[in-house]
Amino acid sequence: MQKNQSSEYIDPQAIQQLVSKTARHTKHHYKQAIARYSVSPIKSREEKLFKRLAKEWSVDRFKAARQAFWGMNQFQQRDFIEKMELHFNGR
Repeated sequence: MQKNQSSEYIDPQAIQQLVSKTARHTKHHYKQAIARYSVSPIKSREEKLFKRLAKEWSVDRFKAARQAFWGMNQFQQRDFIEKMELHFNGR
């Protein structure tokens, strides 16, 4: 039986990346997140941060932080988001 010449050029990693990318881009929640981020990146980051804080903090602490956040100006809010992301992500 003859060997298929084109099979030697198939990269398994490239195939896996293509399958993963296709699967990711067809998921409804992923497409919604991309759409939200494209409209307002800072608002998307804020929502993600406060979802995480709601899971980790007590109700009273979360409520106080949310009220303080709403009382800040736009620059202070952005600084708060960046500092909390740095705290949680270590970046």
